[in-house]
Amino acid sequence: MAKNEQVGNTSNVQLRGILLDVLEIAFPPEDVGTDKLSQFYLELHPKEMAKRHGDYNIDTHLIRLFNLSRPYKRIIMTGLHEVAHHIESTLHGESKHQKRFYGYLQQLLITAMSMEIFTKKDLVEDQTNPDPEKLEKFFGKIAYWKVNKIPYKQTKCHIRILNAYEWRDILKGFGYQYLTLEQIWMKEIELVDKELEADALMALGIPKNNIVIQSATEIEADFFYYLVIRNAYDHREYLRSIGYRYGGYGKGDRNWVKKIMARDLAAEKELVANLMGVAAKVMR
Repeated sequence: MAKNEQVGNTSNVQLRGILLDVLEIAFPPEDVGTDKLSQFYLELHPKEMAKRHGDYNIDTHLIRLFNLSRPYKRIIMTGLHEVAHHIESTLHGESKHQKRFYGYLQQLLITAMSMEIFTKKDLVEDQTNPDPEKLEKFFGKIAYWKVNKIPYKQTKCHIRILNAYEWRDILKGFGYQYLTLEQIWMKEIELVDKELEADALMALGIPKNNIVIQSATEIEADFFYYLVIRNAYDHREYLRSIGYRYGGYGKGDRNWVKKIMARDLAAEKELVANLMGVAAKVMR
């Protein structure tokens, strides 16, 4: 949805890179006659919302994505929806949920599926996404869309470094970028260089178990949330037993806090749903 509001942020270099790759293949600057399509900003917000997965600010070219507990491919699809708003507003000065907008979105989605970032099945099985129904209204059944394979990063891999606070300055010098919500350092390199890179990292003292090598075609990410429980004095023993820390992670001296994977949010909320008189809140 196109919106005109802006609040605090957490940027994500990896996801913006994926959106840019899809955009530049679907709409090459030489074809559209401008390089302004790549000029947008991206923020990921650790905020769960019932009716909105993302928005786009026409004035600032800012895309915001929410509900990070969803599968990563669905977050990418939401990002492409907002990129379609950016394309339409850049080329036409406005953006509405009408046929022209869905034409831009369809081209982005077909390109992403051609790059094997997600599949037709991933798109149609997302029950929280109203786009497939609208797309099929204008362009026919998604099952019949023509998707031609586009080679994408087959020769690349991602090096991910966990628990690397003490090596942060060195990793910066090595070209790694810190992904805040994933709490990892990451760099993309050629597959043929992965062993050399891993050896160099271990020579710096980084434990082998902290180094994760992942094919760049494996489009996945794990985001972290902090679930904060207030007014929980009567439940302190139970909360401690399931991993909460009193005054933990700098989220308030009188709060009980647990660091969780965003994808585990629903299950974690079930564990505390029956505690009387408490308030649970997601924080970053």
